[in-house]
Amino acid sequence: MLFRSSVADANVMKEFTDALISAIDRVSTKKSVEPPVFSGDVLEFADWEVVLDTYLRVEHIGGKDRRRHLKNFSGGEAKACISGLLEGNTDDSYVDARAKLKQRYGSKRCVSRTFRQKLMNWPRIQPKDGKGLPKFGDFLSHLRSAMSSFPGLKIVYDGQENEKLVMKLPDWLKNQWARIVARAERVEDRYPSFSEFAGFIQEEAHVMMLPISQHSMSIENAVKLSTRNFHIAIGQLKTGISCLCCEGSNHDITKCFKSKARK
Repeated sequence: MLFRSSVADANVMKEFTDALISAIDRVSTKKSVEPPVFSGDVLEFADWEVVLDTYLRVEHIGGKDRRRHLKNFSGGEAKACISGLLEGNTDDSYVDARAKLKQRYGSKRCVSRTFRQKLMNWPRIQPKDGKGLPKFGDFLSHLRSAMSSFPGLKIVYDGQENEKLVMKLPDWLKNQWARIVARAERVEDRYPSFSEFAGFIQEEAHVMMLPISQHSMSIENAVKLSTRNFHIAIGQLKTGISCLCCEGSNHDITKCFKSKARK
């Protein structure tokens, strides 16, 4: 019995050892994801830094080799601003280059200003814009998440600042938001928060992206096009034009040589 127990223990230990070796092999052979090239977009800098540091750590890249990889993963104006520092073949040149990038693209003041400028310069969203409204909602969500790290962004909580954003919405959406504002002021004596506004835009964008909403917009566009063509045809009849292709008055479109040439 003692011999059988020892054999069983040995088998269990072997299975454990094999599993451990297999796990180590998987980890050691796993390739890390290379960071993208950073070209100077302030809103992308924080994520780029995290990915770059993770890549250097996982790939065990240190010392002077970091300088070469920093060159490879920077571009545009970002690479230009550190090109002089990276000419030095020392650890200090790498550290100084990273510090300069952090100062120029990662300071809280710089990030807050860039967020606000992008928000204020956002183009007006056209009615039934199935892409513009979701993009605006995504940006507002990004901004809302960043507020905890960048206190300078909290200015958008102000009611007057919110009204500037509302002016970028189509009229039908302005009216819906106005009802929410009116209710908050009447019931709670307050102006809705930026978080509420961002949630409202995201909800309306979601509704707009639903198949039933897309189908309704397609029908509405088709009706508008048919109505427009009808009015054009009526106008042409009034002016004596019979052919809708070449605007000739002595034949209709079925006998138009230009129309036949296009087929």
